[in-house]
Amino acid sequence: TFSKAQGNRVRALRDCSGNRNHLRQNTASKQPTILQGVQSNRAAFSFASNDFLVGTNDSAFDVGTGAFDVYIILNFDAISSGFQTFFSTKSAATSGAAGIAAFANAAEKVRAQGANGSSQKNTTITSNAYNGKGFFLVRVSRVDNGTMGTYTLCSDGTTETKTVSATGLNFDGGNFAIGGLNNGNNTLQGKVVELLAFKGIRLSNSERDKVVSYLSTKYKLGL
Repeated sequence: TFSKAQGNRVRALRDCSGNRNHLRQNTASKQPTILQGVQSNRAAFSFASNDFLVGTNDSAFDVGTGAFDVYIILNFDAISSGFQTFFSTKSAATSGAAGIAAFANAAEKVRAQGANGSSQKNTTITSNAYNGKGFFLVRVSRVDNGTMGTYTLCSDGTTETKTVSATGLNFDGGNFAIGGLNNGNNTLQGKVVELLAFKGIRLSNSERDKVVSYLSTKYKLGL
């Protein structure tokens, strides 16, 4: 659990689904902090340096060849080199590490990756850079045994949908992590206000729009 006091370290983030797939960080120096009044007078998790939260169940987000749908509202600092991870079930952004990951690359574009633990991986990448746009929405999803894609939306009207074939690829990975790869590498330098993850289902466009409306209204994003 965490205190809502300004600047306090976050030791655990509770899973609200009832499945007890909580995220934790027992190392104090790697715990993100709470910042109050960040967006629409609501709190945010601030990730810096080596901060990340990781799940205690290494198969909680194993999706196999099936569907999944993840939504995250965040921002990130300028990137001079490498990349910053938003969320991941992978231990490395390479084709040899199984799982899924979403991150900003050195060009500050949003990239999503799924890998089946062999030489085969499938990647989408946005055309636009997203640093400096404030808080924005990233959706990473896959239809059952089919197309994987990203959907990005900013309050300035920037929006993109990118897709790639992922038929037959098993994306079972490891522990689900926020703010870094699940081994703590390539961490996020930025803030996260909310993440929603659906396993075994990809929401329809109308359902997606309801999620976007909920998040936009809650955080006054004007999406």
